[in-house]
Amino acid sequence: MRRLAYMDTIDITKCNLKDKKTWDLICSGHTKGVFQLETHLGKHWCKEAKPRNIEELADVISIIRPGTLKAIEDGKSMTQRYVDRKHKIEETKSLYEPIDKVIASTYNIIIYQEQAMQIAQVMAGFTESQADTLRKAIGKKKADLMRQVKGEFIEGCLKENHTQEDADRIFDIIEKSNRYSFNKSHAVSYALMAYWSAYLKANKKLEFYLHWLSNAKEKIDPNQEIYELVESAKLDHINVKTPLHEYPESNFSIQDGDIYFGITNVKNVGVNEFIKLKDFLNELKPKTWVEYVVNILPNVNKRAVNNLIAVGFFAGLKKSRSEMTHEFSCIKDLSKKELETLQDRVDSSLSLKDNLINLNRLKKDGGAVATTKRLEAFSDIINRLENPGRSLKDNPLSISISEENLLGVPISYSKVDGCADASFANTTCKEILDGKKRKSILAVEITQVKEHTTKNKDKMAFLSVRDDSVEIENVVVFPDTYHQYQDIIYETATVLMFGQRAKDRNSFIVNEINQI
Repeated sequence: MRRLAYMDTIDITKCNLKDKKTWDLICSGHTKGVFQLETHLGKHWCKEAKPRNIEELADVISIIRPGTLKAIEDGKSMTQRYVDRKHKIEETKSLYEPIDKVIASTYNIIIYQEQAMQIAQVMAGFTESQADTLRKAIGKKKADLMRQVKGEFIEGCLKENHTQEDADRIFDIIEKSNRYSFNKSHAVSYALMAYWSAYLKANKKLEFYLHWLSNAKEKIDPNQEIYELVESAKLDHINVKTPLHEYPESNFSIQDGDIYFGITNVKNVGVNEFIKLKDFLNELKPKTWVEYVVNILPNVNKRAVNNLIAVGFFAGLKKSRSEMTHEFSCIKDLSKKELETLQDRVDSSLSLKDNLINLNRLKKDGGAVATTKRLEAFSDIINRLENPGRSLKDNPLSISISEENLLGVPISYSKVDGCADASFANTTCKEILDGKKRKSILAVEITQVKEHTTKNKDKMAFLSVRDDSVEIENVVVFPDTYHQYQDIIYETATVLMFGQRAKDRNSFIVNEINQI
């Protein structure tokens, strides 16, 4: 793995392979950003299998492949059978006593190609070359070669005093296993890389998230990647914040123990605009909003400025985002000469409106306006600043939507923050994940709905929901409740959910839902 920025030089290949924090993280399924294990399947089966060493982790990486998941025997996938045998839920039955030692480490399930090759060597006396030919024949599904290899296998088994019946049975099992078995050397290599990335996540959290956030643009869906990383960071008590004028970096950066979005991480703000803005900031060193809006922002692309305002880049300058957007639009209506005069004579201790009032005269009278006709338009700009015609108070819902659109994730607020009835909530999503078990009321936005039909043909649903604390991915709505509230269960809905955490699983069971 590449060395992470901001991190002391570390030789990850020499890290402790028995680090408890790392194995606890893997077993919890908190594996966003962990090589091979960050998918829903990876998270789920890490929690189920609970690997505690590299060999077991290699097993997990192998059994979450599609072939193993789809290999069903007696109504159970090989993946589930491995987990059940590992935890002694199912008895580990002998496959055939002479070869049990070959597959004992995987609970008598063939999950590696090397195991099939070893079985051929043990039962049929195959050489390594013959065993590899067996692997290739099965993998390539060549009928003529298969007949030849099977004949050699059966013949070898008979010479080793195995019965025809046992030889046929074991060969059939080997043949079936090759539909899903994996190369063990690859699995172990993948497991090491997975462990190394998990080690960094467990022990170098800030740098881990900085690295993956900075490289989110390389993903197929960068916004989704950023969203998932920010949600994961919340679980690790890492604050990811909107870009800020005090830290004008191009990409994500660590500042005072938090991670900040960079300027170019904002939609439609490119490298050229970043360079231009950074140069102005270095030269002029503005301290007030008036200095920004008069001296700097008119020189930057209009869309880029509006997007930076919308995500809170100028927070802390004693103006709401709506006020900033309004004042910037007024500045853009000044003529070039009027703006130049304003820049020459601006008083940073005054508001933009008062600065314009001071210049609301003809040039010959010491003002900024060239003609009497233009004086009317100049006065109209001042009037718009005094009477904008709408409230310029920021709205949490509007901010949430803007940040999600421009950053990929809402940072400052969640959509429920703008709902008056959200105050009835007595629990956050984070508190549920932290183990709160009593009856709870959550104010959340539904982010995903997966409908499921039970064996009795009843419909139920599994939901993902979020508030401003974190997202919960395993919210369960059983058939009776789903039937009653189905009309208000849809993605983007904001609701109050009444329920409690399940006693034996990390999920939230819903009893009642009210739309807010």
